[in-house]
Amino acid sequence: MSSSKEKFSDLVSNFVSEIDKYQLGDLPISQLQYFKQLILKGKELLGNEDRNNEVDILLDCIHMFLRCIIEYAGAGNAALRSLHTRQLCSTIVAAIQDFEITNDFIKKLSIPIFEILIDPELQPWIAKEILRVHSDSVRCSDKAVRRSVIQQKGSYYMGRLLDLIPFGDYEFQSMIVEIMYRMCKREELYEMEKMLCFKNDELRNAFLTIDTRQFDVDTRLFLNVVNNMEKNVISLLCYQVYFDDILLEAPPELDSFKGMWIDFNVKVGTITFFVNNIYSEDDQSPVWGVVTIFSDNISSADICHKINEDEESKKEVIGKFTLKGPCHICNKENHKLSKCRTLVLYSSDVKNLKK
Repeated sequence: MSSSKEKFSDLVSNFVSEIDKYQLGDLPISQLQYFKQLILKGKELLGNEDRNNEVDILLDCIHMFLRCIIEYAGAGNAALRSLHTRQLCSTIVAAIQDFEITNDFIKKLSIPIFEILIDPELQPWIAKEILRVHSDSVRCSDKAVRRSVIQQKGSYYMGRLLDLIPFGDYEFQSMIVEIMYRMCKREELYEMEKMLCFKNDELRNAFLTIDTRQFDVDTRLFLNVVNNMEKNVISLLCYQVYFDDILLEAPPELDSFKGMWIDFNVKVGTITFFVNNIYSEDDQSPVWGVVTIFSDNISSADICHKINEDEESKKEVIGKFTLKGPCHICNKENHKLSKCRTLVLYSSDVKNLKK
């Protein structure tokens, strides 16, 4: 047991030493190898007698690694560093799952993560990746653990998270709503109403009437109300969307809208949309997920109008966006991954696409 404890301590010491070198600029983040070693070897070295203490040490390491990721991401732009930042954050999610410390993570690091998120200096795209770590973990946590977090100034942090909604892209916004509904019971959200500071009754009603049985649909309705007021995200309902010659499909959860929502995140400078054509390397089949296109990756944008063939009085609009680099989309007809460069939107919402 003592030998395992010493090996665990050595792994932690080596990791902390690497963190110090990174913060001094002597080591790139890609060479922080001892966090991977902690993931690979740490679980088998955890002792039953000292497990609580060792889990606390692990969580401190995760917190330090998160801080390094934020520092790394902040030193570059989103278009260049977002993918690597997400991959780094994914190693944290994997570590939490491998060590079976999801409840410990939520209990100890929820408040520190909320503190990170409400930092006004944190760029929205970085905040989204940090929020994703918490969101992926909270889904697997026990309700009792979430309740214990909410009892620690929970209403304050829920209110501050709600305040962040106008500043991120649509995916970030929806993750905040999901976390609030996973962390709190509906009755608790009603009780927090004063801390949530809704600007008007329309916003209040749209949020508090979200039905978890149709969560994605009601979240879209609520966020459309928010974004119509704030104008930082312009949401366009399209009846057809193509990437090159591949017709994109909306996630089945959003079928009731009879189209696909495309979100132009004005403040963040991205286009995002949820599709059912994302490629999964695990089972070689398409799954649903989010596509993010940065404005830096758009070489040209063209908008034209046409008259609806069935209703001549009804105008339609076509938006065409040509990308500098390809986006990987799964063609569901042949289950092959295609590198697409041209996004074409067909919509009857002329007003919003003009915006």
